[in-house]
Amino acid sequence: MSRLLLIIFAIVAIQTKAETYIGQWYLSSANNQSYAQTRDGDSQLRLEVAEGKVVAVRLILDKFSKFGEHEGVLEYSSPKYGLIRTTKYRIEQGEVVLTDPFEVHSFVDNLINISTHLMFAENNFGNSFKDRKLTIAYLDQSKLPQWRRSSFSTVEIDEVLAELGVSV
Repeated sequence: MSRLLLIIFAIVAIQTKAETYIGQWYLSSANNQSYAQTRDGDSQLRLEVAEGKVVAVRLILDKFSKFGEHEGVLEYSSPKYGLIRTTKYRIEQGEVVLTDPFEVHSFVDNLINISTHLMFAENNFGNSFKDRKLTIAYLDQSKLPQWRRSSFSTVEIDEVLAELGVSV
């Protein structure tokens, strides 16, 4: 019996890529697609990669209801480009998903920009990583909706993309 369990475990282990951690990022793969995700409490930022390109960005935001009151615009900031706004996203089972190639490329480019911008260089701010984060604001699902924020680390994004085989 134990020999059979060992054989089954070996077969399953061969089919699944080992988990990898780079800083606050978790990398894995399944079904010819690789994933990288990072957390902020119960919220997650997930990059989905296929054939050496990031093909989707998923924001799993804790108790997400919507973005803003009227326009439903996803907003985030970059030190290089300032405020970035988009309505080219869709909601899938409570997750915010970007799949438009321009929006996905822009999002990843801004993660890299936040991580490497001179404004956050060691000689300017010391070793503070609190400013090397992408922050997303949204309204929650409470009866009187409250603004919530999720902030995701960008510090290791260049290493994460390299590990996933993405060239930027």
